[in-house]
Amino acid sequence: MTHFVRGPLLAYIFALLTACAVGPNYKRPAFDATAAFKEEDGWKPSEPADILSRGPWWQVFKDDALDQLEQQIDISNENVRAAAAAFEESMALVRQAEAGFWPSITASGSRTRTVDASLPPYTSNRAALDATWNLDIWGQIRRSTESNRASAQASAAALAAARLSAQATLAIDYFELRYQDQLQILLANIVDEQQKSLKITENRYRVGVAAKADVVTAQTQLLSSQAQQVNAGIQRGVLEHAIAVLMGQQPAAFS
Repeated sequence: MTHFVRGPLLAYIFALLTACAVGPNYKRPAFDATAAFKEEDGWKPSEPADILSRGPWWQVFKDDALDQLEQQIDISNENVRAAAAAFEESMALVRQAEAGFWPSITASGSRTRTVDASLPPYTSNRAALDATWNLDIWGQIRRSTESNRASAQASAAALAAARLSAQATLAIDYFELRYQDQLQILLANIVDEQQKSLKITENRYRVGVAAKADVVTAQTQLLSSQAQQVNAGIQRGVLEHAIAVLMGQQPAAFS
């Protein structure tokens, strides 16, 4: 008779223990929302692609210098390195939590040397093997593993965001710096032409062909272009320092 009762009894105990698992399963709360906005005509729905890898997206610009700089972001940028370290830590916590599903085995050993005047000396060896296995009856290990996996996913997203932000900022600063380079070349040509124009105007004034106002105007235009030339050099220096910081290098030693 006992044989027939044991099966249902064990099933009942198992169901009871399963029902007592730590914490309920997550269920997304219900939310009553319309299927679409009434103003959607003419608009294109967004298509988030946060989970997609961007890869070396900057290579579309076909700039070797930019490519070399971007490749050093993962190596030198402190924010990216910190995010990568946080991700590695979260993955280690996942592995640690998953280890709770398996038994742990501990081995120990000892050697004792005994010396007695009445007996010949002898050595005794002792070895022990201990195994423990905590059954996850209440679901604590499962919940801990789920939590650590979610944290690891968040850390992976933070790492991707930090990397993409650093890459995008570097590209923007790089192209701004190249713009300042071209602006300096343009301003150098303008200043050269305005210096010639000022000299011509001064000669015309000396022979009475031009008015003093013409000389003043030429001088003002030249000084304005020279000021822009100086400012372009300063802006380039600021951008170069910003790129150095993104690369994790000392601005004074970076060019």
